[in-house]
Amino acid sequence: MFHFSFLDYQIFMPEKTSPQLFRLIHLISNNLQYMKQIFTIIVCFIIFHTNAQLKQLGTDTIRINVTVAEAKNIIDTTGINPDFIILDVRTASQFASAHIANAINIDYYSPTFWNQIDALDHNKMYLLHCQAGSRSGPTFTYMQSHHFREVYHMNNGLGAWVSAGYPTVSGYTGLQDLSATKLFNLYPNPAQNILFVNFGSECSGKLVLIDMQGKILKEETLYSGLQNIDLSNIPTGIYILKIQSDNDVYTEKITIL
Repeated sequence: MFHFSFLDYQIFMPEKTSPQLFRLIHLISNNLQYMKQIFTIIVCFIIFHTNAQLKQLGTDTIRINVTVAEAKNIIDTTGINPDFIILDVRTASQFASAHIANAINIDYYSPTFWNQIDALDHNKMYLLHCQAGSRSGPTFTYMQSHHFREVYHMNNGLGAWVSAGYPTVSGYTGLQDLSATKLFNLYPNPAQNILFVNFGSECSGKLVLIDMQGKILKEETLYSGLQNIDLSNIPTGIYILKIQSDNDVYTEKITIL
């Protein structure tokens, strides 16, 4: 009685089995053993590569819907944190009328809305909402598919927040919005390496670039006519450009890609 190993099995064959058949079966067995080893190596590589990707993305990926009560608790427990952003995607007029304190506004109906969303830091923590959910819902889906790390979508929006008796604030920062004036041209927006400012009237003053936490990143002298601002060392994101002229202060939201 002859026997040999075939994968994880012991194969027994009668002694009268022809040598040719025995060699053929033995050859097939050896090849299958070799294929099994190759397959095991491939599976191990896939597992290792997948684990490495998961480690790179982090283990704290969270993208969930929350009630207004849960949203209020997130805000209260997180406090003032540069890595936490309350993202309001209603129109600018709705935002000015009433919004959650410290929120930033990106208008869902803006032609550059998705570019501005893409420009946000994907590793920060976001509390997302609109008025009732019709705009923040698609935004939430988009942010999930584009691998934002931590997004909390507030169900039923600011309407539910107000109905629950939670506080809001109104206005922007008390500064004029540059887009409401005809004193300048600002382009391109979104911008990449250079932003051009063309201030038409005779003036002097300052150009100040500020992040959404109020930190001044760049300050330059303002001149009348065309001038450019170097953005090559500024990370992608949403910023406020403040123009302080002789008589007025203006602000404009810009996106850096």
